[in-house]
Amino acid sequence: MLLLLACVHAAAPLPEPVAAVPDEAPAPPDEAAAVVLMEAMAVAYGNGDAVEATRLGRDMVATHPTSQYAPLAQEWLGLLATFGQPAPELAVAEWVRGGPPPPDRPVLLVFFEAWCPHCQQEFSLFQEVHERYPGISVVGVTKMSRDTTPEQLAAFLDERHASFAIAREDEGSLTEAYGIEGIPALVLVDQGRIAWRGHPALLTSTLLDRLAPPAG
Repeated sequence: MLLLLACVHAAAPLPEPVAAVPDEAPAPPDEAAAVVLMEAMAVAYGNGDAVEATRLGRDMVATHPTSQYAPLAQEWLGLLATFGQPAPELAVAEWVRGGPPPPDRPVLLVFFEAWCPHCQQEFSLFQEVHERYPGISVVGVTKMSRDTTPEQLAAFLDERHASFAIAREDEGSLTEAYGIEGIPALVLVDQGRIAWRGHPALLTSTLLDRLAPPAG
């Protein structure tokens, strides 16, 4: 199962488990049960099963309101509530590379910035999706913030052999329209509606396989 790795928090995945040390007290039963629910919610979320993910999230918040994971469940529930809503128009200031995607294809929007350290490390994974799923249009969206120059952006893309379309958004209009709060963030649009959105670490090939057959 393809799992896109994380960069900066938009809707963060579960924290990595900490290795146990001798005589360390086990997690309280309530917290252990919360982890089980959150892991199940993450799987449903990543697979695009909004109904099941929402059910698990509501169960998590109702039964474990004091858990350290309750705020994360609330955040994911907020994102899940946007699934199926009409997607904002893909209006950009300019196409840095490529051009508008075909209207009949699912589109995976990748919100990123060239200065983001995690984007620099993981950007090749989005290229992998572009190559593996020719039926899905991958579009990188950048504000070119922090005085990023066209030359710096071009170098960033060339170093990562990025061949999918890249758009510069108009003063953060798409970021605002989609409510993006951190990078990288993904939004999958299908038939004019939001099919999926969230942190890259949550998206799996199960959802992508449903939308378009992988190459080869």
